[in-house]
Amino acid sequence: MPDPALDPSLRAGPKALAVLVASALIAAAFVGYVLYARGFFERTQRLVLVAEDGAGVTVGMDLTFSGFPVGRVQKIELAGDGKARIEIDVPEKDAKWLRASSVFTLERSLVGGARLRAFTGDLEDKPLPEGAVRPVLRGDATEELPGLIAAMKRLLENLEHMTAADSNLNASFASVKTLTERMGGPG
Repeated sequence: MPDPALDPSLRAGPKALAVLVASALIAAAFVGYVLYARGFFERTQRLVLVAEDGAGVTVGMDLTFSGFPVGRVQKIELAGDGKARIEIDVPEKDAKWLRASSVFTLERSLVGGARLRAFTGDLEDKPLPEGAVRPVLRGDATEELPGLIAAMKRLLENLEHMTAADSNLNASFASVKTLTERMGGPG
């Protein structure tokens, strides 16, 4: 009968268990670090923004103040009045930048995605309370394009009428030319 102390299959058991436990600890430490780095354990304050529509807003999108992210969109839903309700978590360390007088905008540009921005004129104003509901002002460059195109069409039509061969402007220039020739006298 072989000696159990010399059997390689029995000696590998504790080593395999140690490697398995070490791997599990490393994986748990990695997951914990990622959660910490993503701010999972940070205390946050909820802010609700109400917009006419939620076009361009996505979950995970940043709310910025002076170009720095101070909050993240957690949820977008349709409110009872048909408006978009945007729920944002703001870390308590960044909530100091948002005041009761803060203005929030949703800007959509011709190139690139939409941006949620916060503007605070008076940092001495009272802090924004937990669960505050604020309206969102819209800044959409593409909304102005149809009006701009219509105005350009009208301008071009007027310019065509003014420069046509039988236009009043050309007739006036011809009359002025005739008048100046007559005033100049014979040649």
